[in-house]
Amino acid sequence: MIVRMVIVVLGFTLACSGTPPTSPNQGLASTPSPEAEDDEDDEDDDDSDDSDDSDDGSDALDCGDGTIRPGRAPMRRLTVIEYDNTIRDLLGDDSSPAQRLVDAEPKTDNVDARPMTPLLAEQYMAVAEDVAARAVTDLEALLACDPTVSGEDPCVEGFLAEFLPRAYRRPVEATALDSMIEVYRIVRAAAPYDVAVSALLEAVLQSPGYLYRVELAVDTGPAVVRLDNGQLASRLSYLIWSTMPDSTRLSAAGSGELDTDAGVEEQARRMLADPRARPTVQRFFANWAELHKLEDLVKDLTVFPDYHDGIPDLFRTETLAFIDEVLYEGDASWVTLLTAPWTMANEELAAYYGLEGAEDPAFTRIERDPRYHAGLLTHGGVLASRDRAYETSPIHRGMFVRAGLICGGPGSLPEPEISWSNILVR
Repeated sequence: MIVRMVIVVLGFTLACSGTPPTSPNQGLASTPSPEAEDDEDDEDDDDSDDSDDSDDGSDALDCGDGTIRPGRAPMRRLTVIEYDNTIRDLLGDDSSPAQRLVDAEPKTDNVDARPMTPLLAEQYMAVAEDVAARAVTDLEALLACDPTVSGEDPCVEGFLAEFLPRAYRRPVEATALDSMIEVYRIVRAAAPYDVAVSALLEAVLQSPGYLYRVELAVDTGPAVVRLDNGQLASRLSYLIWSTMPDSTRLSAAGSGELDTDAGVEEQARRMLADPRARPTVQRFFANWAELHKLEDLVKDLTVFPDYHDGIPDLFRTETLAFIDEVLYEGDASWVTLLTAPWTMANEELAAYYGLEGAEDPAFTRIERDPRYHAGLLTHGGVLASRDRAYETSPIHRGMFVRAGLICGGPGSLPEPEISWSNILVR
């Protein structure tokens, strides 16, 4: 059932972005025009997780006029979560180093709103230095090689040949390997071995190949090209796990298991059954419901006397626990998400709502009056974050429903019939 929900989520996301959804098999990407490339040098882009319905792609995304529109696919910078997860899986560093980035990242995964800045580039350098310093504390474990036995340069060269393709999430050319080896050799000529290896890691972690998810078109002739299996494995992994593809996904890509719809579905089901999928699904709904607005929630205590500073955290936990309950313990249905006459609450939140049924600090399922409450749109966090400090705001709530569910802005008003006689009469 969770697979069905994720497919619905993907379709919902693509529909709201104006891109027609397709089946989750071979990915497609638009080859950017020279003008588009100029415009996108300093920009990132949304995932283009569109794909076709057949193995030959002849009738994919047929929108009525025979045109295939998978959406553009320029470079996309890793989010803070993706950076941390990738570092964890690449080097075993679970310190969440990207949390220190002065990114001022908007609470969105729309990468067009996330340009690189000089300050951010400097912060990436500082993070890379810290990660590399921790990694070289045990050189033999890092390199999987003993420099005193095999030699310093052969150990580094063997390590880089395996490490760089994993860091870049794609095969790398000999020139890329040579340029990184040159960084190591230049530093090694003037510094100890561990410092040179650290400098090598810093260079890799600051390179566009690591910081960006790059999808290089094999054939740049047509406007629309098919992703190779390695790129598709990377899309799947970052979509469902928010991290780099693991050895199983890379093996599936190399063996041709991602050539068919059935192969992609099998891999997606395996990944969704893994606990690593849960945080990604929750982040999707947290972004969609704009729960980050709870961080700045302020209420007038003369109007809302029971409100206190701990309420926003309770609201957020309620919604995330509710989503988790529906997706993983329930029927994974949009109908349940939007109409369920129950919610998740602990003793404190239940008391705030004036409800009975929760008697401990843990969040449990409690019933609500279906005449007034239905699904997550009636959660306190969704409602309160769209109100003013001193009153509720049905208009702002309605605007969220219009934009977040119906995928449209306010309709245009009809032109008024104005005449001098009407003006004079009035």
